[in-house]
Amino acid sequence: MRLSQFGTLFCAVFLAACQTVPPKPIPPKPVLRAAPADQALLYLFRPELDQVDRADTPMLLVNAKPVVRLSHMTYLEIELSPGRHVIALEPGQRDSSRWRTQFALEVQPGVSYFAAVWNPKQPSARGNAVPLMVGPGVFIPMYLDGFGRDRGGAKIEPVDSDVGLDALRGLERASQLP
Repeated sequence: MRLSQFGTLFCAVFLAACQTVPPKPIPPKPVLRAAPADQALLYLFRPELDQVDRADTPMLLVNAKPVVRLSHMTYLEIELSPGRHVIALEPGQRDSSRWRTQFALEVQPGVSYFAAVWNPKQPSARGNAVPLMVGPGVFIPMYLDGFGRDRGGAKIEPVDSDVGLDALRGLERASQLP
């Protein structure tokens, strides 16, 4: 009789241990405003799965003017006049020099643009390429080359609006400098 009670208890504990944990709910897409008729909007973001230098907060500059310290898992909405703009990142005092990068963007009035800030060389035991999920069902290639001496540098890469909008799910909106 004692063995039967032990067996029942064992089965109950075993089944409880096998219970699956429900997946994390997918955050809703953020509500974004439409670009003004005479301006463009740029949504720049650091995706959650970018694992390189997550604690760093590089300075984002637009046309050499400091705009914000861009933390991991944040995004920023920037209003731009039509024309060519240089978007740059500069490492903070304690940040890796890998953040030093820039990219030029030609914008049209009334259009919203999206760009990801990330490091294509992510940590891995062996070098290969895998998809980086930036939103539910939305992937961009991530090259996994390990944490050797060359971990590469950050990139600012334009993405289409569907990818960008999905990538903003669950990210915190950064506040621009005063």
